[in-house]
Amino acid sequence: MKDLENVDFATVDEAEKLYTYYSHVVGFSTRRYKLDRDRDGVVIRRGWVCSKQGLAPQIKERNTNKGGKQMGSETKNNKKMNRKQQHKYVAPKGTRYTRVCYPAAFTVIYSKERGVYHVSKFVAEHNHELALPEEVQFLRSHRLVKDHDIAQVQSLRGAQVHTSRAYEFLVDQAAGYQLWDSA
Repeated sequence: MKDLENVDFATVDEAEKLYTYYSHVVGFSTRRYKLDRDRDGVVIRRGWVCSKQGLAPQIKERNTNKGGKQMGSETKNNKKMNRKQQHKYVAPKGTRYTRVCYPAAFTVIYSKERGVYHVSKFVAEHNHELALPEEVQFLRSHRLVKDHDIAQVQSLRGAQVHTSRAYEFLVDQAAGYQLWDSA
């Protein structure tokens, strides 16, 4: 995949399709990251990253008393503590971190001279475990349900068939559980 830096795409959708397919083969989930447009609305830069890239969203903790009201007196120590807490990434109680800090990314930039999207950045390194081939289908960016399957489930639901039974019907119709189909 080192040759990927010399690849051109006619559209952003083609680039996204390639990176999604690459992530499926390697074993990670992707998410859209950057999007820049020019004044005419043309996409000039688009980026994708692994879904675990970055840090968890910052949660600010308030300095409150037992009644839930914010305390009025802010001492010098409280201000220092609040400043320190603002720079801390805290996961809400009962959850765990889902992101790790690493640079895996794929970015394309529009070349006006050639009229194509050119790969400007491709970093393939991951510092977390990748999914096994039999687990890839359960990753968020690879959980795809086709439109005709959705229509079939909706019609079964209209006939008072429970959702779980409707999905069992789809599984039987497809001859069992199978891996993601890229077609």
